[in-house]
Amino acid sequence: MQKHFQHGDFARMAARCWHAALEDLEGGRLWTVFTEFARRFPDHPSPANTHVYLTFQGEPELSPPMWGLSWRCSHFEHGGDRDDLLQLVEFLDLLGSLGVWPDAASLDLIDLTGERIRLELLDPAPDVRDEVISRGRELREWQPMEGEGAAE
Repeated sequence: MQKHFQHGDFARMAARCWHAALEDLEGGRLWTVFTEFARRFPDHPSPANTHVYLTFQGEPELSPPMWGLSWRCSHFEHGGDRDDLLQLVEFLDLLGSLGVWPDAASLDLIDLTGERIRLELLDPAPDVRDEVISRGRELREWQPMEGEGAAE
């Protein structure tokens, strides 16, 4: 079962974490997926309010390492009707195409009141990991996005 990246779990669960706003990833595979995200959901994802977090967990000498990608948008006014949900399912398939396994993308949070969404991808492909590591920045401690609290 997939373990989702939560605020309180950061120090215990993620050995390393990198962060990038989509505006920092222009031209790469994640940018291509973002343009489809913004097309499907025009109210109001932007390259500045959509972020990815790449996590690395585990100790390779004890068990296989686990990578995860968290896709977060802090201004998302969709998800309340059937058409939005169908678009979201199709987008999860597209997000899954960035992973080692095509069905490894999932919805972690959709907050209609707070207007935010969080999607998870288990085991992103090596080139996707490299894109975030090379163009993002490594976090030393958990930094919540705007609108996210420590006790979610």
